[in-house]
Amino acid sequence: MSSSASSGSRAWSTRWRPAASSIRRSRGSQILGAVVGGIGMALHEETLTDHRFGRFMTHNLADYHVPVNADVHAIDVIFVDEKDDEINPLGVKGVGEIGIVGTAAAIANAVYHATGKRVRDLPITLDKLMRIDAGVRSR
Repeated sequence: MSSSASSGSRAWSTRWRPAASSIRRSRGSQILGAVVGGIGMALHEETLTDHRFGRFMTHNLADYHVPVNADVHAIDVIFVDEKDDEINPLGVKGVGEIGIVGTAAAIANAVYHATGKRVRDLPITLDKLMRIDAGVRSR
């Protein structure tokens, strides 16, 4: 028995070639997850602090609201296929943060266009919209 067999190690050479459709599904799923994260950032997620004790009140997922299936309806992820050789020699781009960056801002703009009230701190809640309304009336 050779020494490599007695130590339990083996060496192989494999070549992995993923199907293009699985890559498209993967990147689409990453963007979809990021968009759902952006919806949560804009409308649900808030860290509350107990200022008497200096502790977080929302320190677990039971108290911290995140979007669920009922909150998120059909979202279509569409990519514009273009080759960009200036990024790197392969033309590869990352998609990890692209979906989350503009989602909360887009939702805030939609709320502004629907109500005429600009909420500048997230999450956007009804009580914040009412406070802005009360502030306008008190002037």
